[in-house]
Amino acid sequence: MQQLFGDDLSMSPCSTRHASHLEAPEGASKEASVIDFTDMMFQNLHDHGDISMSNPALHFSVTEVQQTYQDMMCSSQDSHDYIFQQFDKKKTMSLPARMMSARLIRAARFVTPTCSTVQFAPSAPTQRRLMASEPQRHEFQAETRNLMDIVAKSLYSHSEVFVRELISNASDALEKRRYAELKGEIAEGSSEIRITTDKEKRTITFEDTGIGMNREDLVKFLGTIAKSGSKDFIENNKENAEAVIGQFGVGFYSAFMVADSVVVTTRKVGSKPEEGLQWTWNGDNSYEIAETAGLPTGTRIEIRLKVGDSATYAEEDKIKEVINKYSYFVSAPILVNGERVNNLNAIWTMQAREVNKEMHETFFKQLVKNQGKQEMFTRPQYTIHFQTDTPVSLRSVIYIPQTQFNQLSFMAQQKLCGLSLYARRVLIKPDAQELIPNYLRFVIGVVDSEDIPLNLSREMLQNNPVLRKLKKILTDKILGSLQSEMKKDPVKYSEFYQNYSLYFKEGVVTEQNQGIKEEVAKLLLFESSSKKAGELTSLGDYVKRMQEGQKEIYYMYANK
Repeated sequence: MQQLFGDDLSMSPCSTRHASHLEAPEGASKEASVIDFTDMMFQNLHDHGDISMSNPALHFSVTEVQQTYQDMMCSSQDSHDYIFQQFDKKKTMSLPARMMSARLIRAARFVTPTCSTVQFAPSAPTQRRLMASEPQRHEFQAETRNLMDIVAKSLYSHSEVFVRELISNASDALEKRRYAELKGEIAEGSSEIRITTDKEKRTITFEDTGIGMNREDLVKFLGTIAKSGSKDFIENNKENAEAVIGQFGVGFYSAFMVADSVVVTTRKVGSKPEEGLQWTWNGDNSYEIAETAGLPTGTRIEIRLKVGDSATYAEEDKIKEVINKYSYFVSAPILVNGERVNNLNAIWTMQAREVNKEMHETFFKQLVKNQGKQEMFTRPQYTIHFQTDTPVSLRSVIYIPQTQFNQLSFMAQQKLCGLSLYARRVLIKPDAQELIPNYLRFVIGVVDSEDIPLNLSREMLQNNPVLRKLKKILTDKILGSLQSEMKKDPVKYSEFYQNYSLYFKEGVVTEQNQGIKEEVAKLLLFESSSKKAGELTSLGDYVKRMQEGQKEIYYMYANK
């Protein structure tokens, strides 16, 4: 048994040491015991603050010292402590390794080896077999600074999304408080999100009256990248987590894209007034937590913005613009410098019978405003409001605008889609082309689904079976609704068709699925010899008028 006593004050300023034990495995080679022995030495020095094992240069020195020690042991019958005394004479070692050996010499004074002789020196192939005889398990390591840089600089495509992420976090905190209120654990309180901008100080502040955090929460959720408190809440309270947004645990760090510093003050609901906390990050690889008394419950995040483009987020108009784009339909009131900026309900979450025509028109105007199309579209001609939970969860309101399209505007709309994807009321992606075929791009609306697979930044969709199912549901619903409108009011549909016929003709030509292609064809209208000039008929109506035994349909075509 070799015993390492840790009371050498020359090793470290620390005066208190732990007794550590190391023992060579029975039957182990000298090389193996050498490596085990020096590893224990290094670990002991690391545990007591003498060295930092995270230093990449140290690993090279460790390897060099181990190899030198092993070579000397394999060619000498001397004791461990004597071998260590010879390290200073090894001028071939690098300076870092020689410095490391000096620390090992001090540690070796307190080593009493039971076996100080070398019995054999295995060959290199034998050594490799010994090292490979038992698999070694290692944990993946992550460099925190690099990971934070990835989150802050590479994860999100637009810096403005930090506003969306922090509002979503505040909304989740409010939902957690509401849940605690429903359970009777706490008294009811106000529910709002307050944003304050200060252009002169170059700051923006987010405040909520939500559940707040204690010290454990701060360390667990702000000090750990990709640890999501909202995800934990969803998993533990599935029946009451419909409005909780977060799931990845990286949204808070989006603020680092624009911040020189971040200060979070918070007090958890139910805690004592003197149990408030302040979390501070000053742009480096560390954070501080300090106690502070007299805080209200909830959370306050103050961001000092970087000089340059980031400073524009201290302007009130800029923040309102971002909120209108991403977070307008968050259920909690959002106040910017005391003024509420979100006044409409997310009507796609309501039952169709609860929404009247006026509400739809107001909502439609807000959508086209967000998309910058208010001059093109004034009101909806058709409205499709539906919800389903199978085969995927879906809440949607889709409008077909009342407008006049011509060939030029048709070409201009080639790559634009009016559907916006939301997840729990928060905009994930405008122009969500993945949700419908290109020939239906003229629709405007909202699709909200909890089942949509998102990437980490919540800005892109991942192509998988859920997305394909969702696309088929939306396509079938739009085509089926238009077919119903055609039967219900042929005259109104005929007027609509004059504006949108190019899209349906494109669909018949480009749709690859034969079943869907036939559904699109049902929407086409044609002039017929049995109708007056200008009157249109569908293929279905034409077939109904065919004489018995007629098998052919004759047609003429011309450029128009």
